[in-house]
Amino acid sequence: GFVSILKLIVVAFLIVCGVTIVIKGKGHRENFSPASAFENASANPADYGLAFYFCAFSFTSWNSLNFMTEELKSPTTTLPRGGMLGLTLVTVSYLLANVSYLMLVSVSGFIES
Repeated sequence: GFVSILKLIVVAFLIVCGVTIVIKGKGHRENFSPASAFENASANPADYGLAFYFCAFSFTSWNSLNFMTEELKSPTTTLPRGGMLGLTLVTVSYLLANVSYLMLVSVSGFIES
């Protein structure tokens, strides 16, 4: 509903700000250099496992599909199509949003916030 549309508007605004910074030739391009990409990153595999564990609980909407399939007229075609469209939209928008974050804020700004 309304909240989902509002979230997409905010993410789209952030993406537009990032694209504007890139077009103007400004921004923190040093955030994309291979030398600094994994600077101060953890070498402990357990840290990455813990991060994936918490991410799994932040995306629990997949469970709602079980309850929604009864309401669809043609779930065998509608559900995969909607799932792929939604997954693609969210993936592209959040990927572009993260690139915009990295263009707009320095690494030290992320650490301080």
